[in-house]
Amino acid sequence: MTFSSQLGDFIRGIRRPLGFVAVSAVLTAVIFWSMRHYFLDQVPLALINARSNYITFEIQRDTVSKFLVHDAEVIDPTAFCEGFLDANNRFTGLVAPRKGTKVSYMRHRSHLQITLDTPDRLPTPELSVKSRPDCRMSGQRLVLLVPQDRLNDHQPFPIIGRGEIGAELANPGLPVTGDDRFPANAVRRAPGPLLFGATVRLFGRTATLLDDGELYPISGAEFIVPRGSRLATNNVESTLVGTVMATGEDEALDIEVTVEATELQLYRVGAGSQVESLGAGAVARAFGNPALVSILTCIAIFSFLVQTLCALAGLIPEKQKRR
Repeated sequence: MTFSSQLGDFIRGIRRPLGFVAVSAVLTAVIFWSMRHYFLDQVPLALINARSNYITFEIQRDTVSKFLVHDAEVIDPTAFCEGFLDANNRFTGLVAPRKGTKVSYMRHRSHLQITLDTPDRLPTPELSVKSRPDCRMSGQRLVLLVPQDRLNDHQPFPIIGRGEIGAELANPGLPVTGDDRFPANAVRRAPGPLLFGATVRLFGRTATLLDDGELYPISGAEFIVPRGSRLATNNVESTLVGTVMATGEDEALDIEVTVEATELQLYRVGAGSQVESLGAGAVARAFGNPALVSILTCIAIFSFLVQTLCALAGLIPEKQKRR
């Protein structure tokens, strides 16, 4: 037997195993690509439930950032148009800040302080009251003090923009006295921004060829944020979306927001140098995904069919040899 004939027999002998290996490699690559594209590359959504006396953010969508205040005391009455304040220099109306305005909520024992800081390049917030045309306030800073006895009359305030919740617990400062014009608020201000505690829960996203995706809870992906920490977004495109609410019975703000998990950072207690990111393991994300059931079912059916065809292919040569 010549070398060429031996080589031909060898190639014919390994042709079928090589074909099986090639099909297996292609199938494995398809499964890996599907798992990565539809599971691992989907960024989880973080749901934050926090209790803090302070939150600040920069507005990114002004059309849905309007809020209503009732009987709010003002620091600078000259910033308002004529007839917009009552006899006690209190404001009741709609506040419409513009995109790029920095909004801060600070909870004190006697009131809620709302501060709006507008950059020089942007127009100031627009104010609206009944029976009067809209007015754009003068000055780049607007400070509103909502008394504690009127907090229950307010709807939750919107949060849409990149921002921070709380502040790292560092060296304490001296108590801050209130404005002499508002003796009820004197020497009762909180010592500073403080996160009393928070819970962050991660939700995965499904992504299939048949739908646009759904949210599902990731098992074990719930994080307890310790008191005195700070939660913050990490880049310009990050967006906190949710609401903040203050009631007269609680000295903390009730905050509920969502954000992309990869855009959230945790600053632990200290000087602010300890920065952590939150995430969930690939296994927990994949096996908690309801879309995985259909994919595994398809793989099981395909494997069964391949095994059946291989068994039938092995029976046909045996029958031919017997004949």
